Amino acid sequence: MASSVFTIMALSLDRFLAIRHPMTYRSFSSGKCAARIIASIWVISLLVMVPLILVRRVDTHFVLQETLYFCKETWSSKRVQQIYVTFLFAFMFVMPGCFVTASYSRIGCQLWTEGKTLYRGESHRSRKQAEKVMSGRKRVARMLVIVAILFAVCWMPYHMLSLYLDFQPGDLQPNQELVRDLARDVLPFTMLLGHSNSAFNPILYCFMNKSFRRNTTRLLHIQTHNKRPGESPVNAAYR
Repeated sequence: MASSVFTIMALSLDRFLAIRHPMTYRSFSSGKCAARIIASIWVISLLVMVPLILVRRVDTHFVLQETLYFCKETWSSKRVQQIYVTFLFAFMFVMPGCFVTASYSRIGCQLWTEGKTLYRGESHRSRKQAEKVMSGRKRVARMLVIVAILFAVCWMPYHMLSLYLDFQPGDLQPNQELVRDLARDVLPFTMLLGHSNSAFNPILYCFMNKSFRRNTTRLLHIQTHNKRPGESPVNAAYR
């Protein structure tokens, strides 16, 4: 979960530098730099999730000659648990959400407004070309805004339910207990929705970005034709 969120942040920073600061971006657009960023993302993600590694336990229950296993969290106190879940909400939703929204908003504004200067051409051909460029930039701006909104929609239910469950007092009214039990039942589906954000993005790019769609099709086409019938993947890779 953490690596997924931080990767989305890194991608938004990559696009921000490429569009807003292209000269600075050249010094970061190398494979070696990308490898360092990926390694840093996984190290930070591990550090963020270390408390869960320490407090999670597996409980074993025997029911009707069947062995059932339950994963549970054994915190030293309720207060410590509340501090940690609040930290996760701030560090893995609020901060990335603000970062991604700010980056894509500035990118969208530049793509939207910069194209207006293209209408200075006097000839009919120049105006047509400017309109085409402007249309493409507006499409990219819309796509980036949708990416930011999709991120918030996918991850908000999980964090809201987690905060609600962890800050519930011990003594509840019967109707409050029903709401709490319902929230517990829905929580796994909200986590699935959050993880699905990483799958939605490339689908969105394919629908809204001709270049992404064209290059993805080309990549799949090359991989399909490079592997000859009866040839092992290793031999195909070395050809």
